[in-house]
Amino acid sequence: MEIIKLILYSIWVFIPAYCSNGAATLSKEISNTHRIDFNKKLFGQPLLGQGKTFEGLFLGIMIGSLVGIMLVYVFYPIFFIEDPGIPKPNILSGFLLSAGAMFGDCCGSFIKRRFKLKRGQPVILLDQLDFVFGAVLFAYPFFNIPISVIIVGIIITPVFHYLSNLFAYSLKIKNEPY
Repeated sequence: MEIIKLILYSIWVFIPAYCSNGAATLSKEISNTHRIDFNKKLFGQPLLGQGKTFEGLFLGIMIGSLVGIMLVYVFYPIFFIEDPGIPKPNILSGFLLSAGAMFGDCCGSFIKRRFKLKRGQPVILLDQLDFVFGAVLFAYPFFNIPISVIIVGIIITPVFHYLSNLFAYSLKIKNEPY
């Protein structure tokens, strides 16, 4: 696969995960009161933290899945005309990428709580890639994502993560620009 096509396809594959991860933060505008960890603690620290709620989980999965459906039925036929080197996505892949992104984000939060880090405190690469690894973990068994696409996704995601956080901060959606 030529490099430009590989980069574009990699972005396209991970868009449901990106949208899912970003949409979850919008839930604080609706209601953000039902924590996934039910306020439980492990060794005196919250399991996940107050920012991980069922509202964010469901909103993230719903938005990411809807974006995945649009990508399958609208954008794939336009940009990736039956190329044998590019796996054809399906509706399930968008859902799994989104659900996996939310799982990966929760795993990242769990790790940060074990190190007694405060909510919003940055951890380079964990914050940028936890959701990508979760997305790949959930989607790979059903949507054979080429290793080259996963590698490109790992390389480009920190850049997208940084730019999207700056954008969300400028809109006052996030309290910090990282």
